[in-house]
Amino acid sequence: MTVRAAAHAGLFYPAKPPAIRAAIGHYLDGAREGYGGDAVALVAPHAGWRYCGPVMAGAFRGLQGRRVRRVIHLGPSHYQAISGVVAGGVSAVETPLGAVPVLDVARDGVTVDAGAHASEHAFEVQLPFLQTLLGTFEYIPLLVGECDPEALAVLLETLGATEPDVVTIVSSDLSHYLPAPAARATDLASLRQIEALHPTLDATQACGAVALNGVIALAMRAGWSATAIDRRDANQTANISPDKVVGYAALSFHRREQ
Repeated sequence: MTVRAAAHAGLFYPAKPPAIRAAIGHYLDGAREGYGGDAVALVAPHAGWRYCGPVMAGAFRGLQGRRVRRVIHLGPSHYQAISGVVAGGVSAVETPLGAVPVLDVARDGVTVDAGAHASEHAFEVQLPFLQTLLGTFEYIPLLVGECDPEALAVLLETLGATEPDVVTIVSSDLSHYLPAPAARATDLASLRQIEALHPTLDATQACGAVALNGVIALAMRAGWSATAIDRRDANQTANISPDKVVGYAALSFHRREQ
């Protein structure tokens, strides 16, 4: 059994299970209430919990009480250049809350690079929320580099993303290192673009723009709507200087008939 070990416990989030559970409970209690139906996809930030925990909780709060069979987790690669869709080639990923088995998705359109996943925080910082809220589930973490949104949408369909007990999560922050007023204006425009289902985001708007564009393309194919739940930046959440901030958002995709 090949396990991707936790790389950021004690840095991006607490290292001990009691502290992890306490922090998650705190963030969920204070999270903004989002769309009331069952989300088919979510967008959540991936910075340290000190900075984005309240917004991350806003995305994941809608998973409370859900029966989710499979989680497809998409995110950008921060430490290694990649192209296309990249799996980690491991049988499980680990956080201080335990190991989560990974579903093997070796197929056309997916390459394998354990090194690209080894130090990546985009999935790890969100995984304790999923472990806490969902218990056991099939897990598919995929890094996404440059690729066609329609091709990614088709791949997600083959992985079951449109099935009722499957949730796709895009791990992404929004704007980076703009003055707070400019960040807020940029992020609000990006949120309007996502809600309008325009799959043309770029890296200046979201570090996970490619993955987000793929999910937007899937939403157009599947008849989903998108709703922004929360938007804040590090100045608002952690009192960081407003001169250069990172923007965070929580969004939900859901079926229109709901």
